[in-house]
Amino acid sequence: MLGEINKKLAPYHPSIYLAKPDRTIICKLSEAYNINIIQNLNGIHEISLEIPYQISRHNKNVRNKHVDLLRGHYLLKVDADWFVISNNQSSSSKESMQIEAKLLPYQLRRKTIFSLAEEKNATEILNICLADTPWSVAYVDADFALQLRKFEVNEKTKLEFLFDIAEAYNGVLKFDTENLTVSIYKLENVGTDKGLSISYGKYLKDINKNPNFDDVCTRLYVYGKDGLEIISVNPTGTAYLEDFSYYLHPYSETITDVQNDLYTVNAHSHYLSDELCHAILKHNKALEDERGNFTSLFNELETLNNQLVALQQELEQLDENLLLAKDELALHNAKHNEDEDQDLIAAVTSAEEDYNAKLIQTEAKKAEINVVNGNIESLRTSLELANTFTPEQLQERDLFIFERKWTNDSYSDANELYQRGITELKKASQPQIAYSLDIVDFLKVVECQHDWDKLAIGDIVTVKYEKFKIDIKAKIIRITRNIDANKLNIEIANTTDINRGFYEWVELLKKSVSTSAVLNTNKCKWDEGYTANSKIENYINNKIDAAKQAIVAGVNQSVNIDRQGIKISDPADHDNFIRILHNVLAFTNDGGNTFKHAITSNGIVGDYIYGKLIAGVNLTIESTDSQSFRVDENGVTIAGSALTITNGLPVDQLASGVILEGSPYNGVVIDSTEGIVITRSDSKVKAT
Repeated sequence: MLGEINKKLAPYHPSIYLAKPDRTIICKLSEAYNINIIQNLNGIHEISLEIPYQISRHNKNVRNKHVDLLRGHYLLKVDADWFVISNNQSSSSKESMQIEAKLLPYQLRRKTIFSLAEEKNATEILNICLADTPWSVAYVDADFALQLRKFEVNEKTKLEFLFDIAEAYNGVLKFDTENLTVSIYKLENVGTDKGLSISYGKYLKDINKNPNFDDVCTRLYVYGKDGLEIISVNPTGTAYLEDFSYYLHPYSETITDVQNDLYTVNAHSHYLSDELCHAILKHNKALEDERGNFTSLFNELETLNNQLVALQQELEQLDENLLLAKDELALHNAKHNEDEDQDLIAAVTSAEEDYNAKLIQTEAKKAEINVVNGNIESLRTSLELANTFTPEQLQERDLFIFERKWTNDSYSDANELYQRGITELKKASQPQIAYSLDIVDFLKVVECQHDWDKLAIGDIVTVKYEKFKIDIKAKIIRITRNIDANKLNIEIANTTDINRGFYEWVELLKKSVSTSAVLNTNKCKWDEGYTANSKIENYINNKIDAAKQAIVAGVNQSVNIDRQGIKISDPADHDNFIRILHNVLAFTNDGGNTFKHAITSNGIVGDYIYGKLIAGVNLTIESTDSQSFRVDENGVTIAGSALTITNGLPVDQLASGVILEGSPYNGVVIDSTEGIVITRSDSKVKAT
């Protein structure tokens, strides 16, 4: 029944086992007390506990045998998670051993990457980081799997590098210590809102709100790899982004006359004058209205620049051809004096004509680029601050310009850097507010059992406290719980402030430790744990990698839409292209003469299919004459006259046993009527 309390349901208490480094369970530490568990979002969880030296047995105090079993680097299994013991010390005053342990990936601090310089997507760089370790990659967010980042490492632990990767992609790491896997998610995709509400009178004992106004940034300078700037892709043409939303709040207005710029103020800002607020909103709207035009111009400029690069490369080749032709003619003239070679002269003339024609195309392309650049500059000029703000407003605005520099060497693409800069400014433009909540340990209260499953790291919780005018939804970034002391504390990062209507984020701290260690990173392992040397395995995986590279690195693509459907091709490769039409995605490698591979609603058609086939319930391979090979729960069934295994012998000869003496062929036929025929190169029929 909904809302019914199960009085027999026991509150949570962790089961803790001691194990050797190979995970062999030694004993259960049921006598452990003062258990303190800390969970960190995007970090390493921690556990601390105490083990008494003396325990009671048959009304006598005897030495606890488990104390002598505890050693550094041994493991603790806490429910489904594995921890590695990082510290154990004894206290005479308590007569107990204090144990500290950290989540199993903490072991990666003993592995080191000495030197690395790679530009990879998230999947590839994670595999490189985890090479020569028992860990593997389980899940990578689809966006991260397509985004390239540059990484340069000089002697860094693998644990540190893991968190560097997460920072580069603005992602969150999750560890599966049972299966030794690492996953990376977008922050917004971690945790859900399960409806947990905390307020005065409901669980809340104490709340601390710590806003940090010193680090508020309204102008963020954004830089990437080798000083890469966003000037070329920023509509304002600056190396920085601006956001005054925090100081605008809660200003609102209603436009009454667009032409005469008349408006009515509904609510005033706590910081800015109404006139400045109106000018900022007006300028923001102008930027937003022109964003589509900027995007089109930037895309056109990128296309033209790519075309210009191709033309310049062709021009360089033609220039080289011309020089070679002139050299050959000069060499001939030096040997034969006045004896002219008309073919060589014609070759020089032809090379000059080709060069000049390509030069004209190159200059024309430069002129097109200049036109687009001019259009971009014209748009930028129309959006200059002086066109919207008065000198007095600019002076007031300058009081709220707080600058900061953000650099991430992982970015080598200006567009991606620009988008990441927008995300970083959204976080930096608001005061970072840390909330710490001391709450009732409702996980031990049977009457609160309906909320037990609503408290998890990364989940969303609603927090209300009227005296502080707090009414927020927040993401849980840290949970600290002392099991025996009935203490429960959570730290939250505010996601949507309902009271004020803007976004606030705290910078999530990486809970990692730096060390030095030795590691050979030149060897790369497969997830299967061994090196696959077979030719077919290498061929399959090379095909898969090649397809992935085509998707990631594909540029200069031509997309044509006509009555025949959509054609996607590379202008430099006329033989290979894709044709998309109703119900069919078809591929050709001979210019459209044949389409040997296609994906339809009925299945996949192809001469060659490279990859790894994983069958579901049944696997059936059937020919046009109803001959079939089937694998199901009953085993393998072959519907046909015979199963033939041969190293090249014609099947009809093998089946009849007719074979020439000394033939190199060997074979086996299992025939439904004739029985088993085995042939060898040293005799006609070995056995029937």
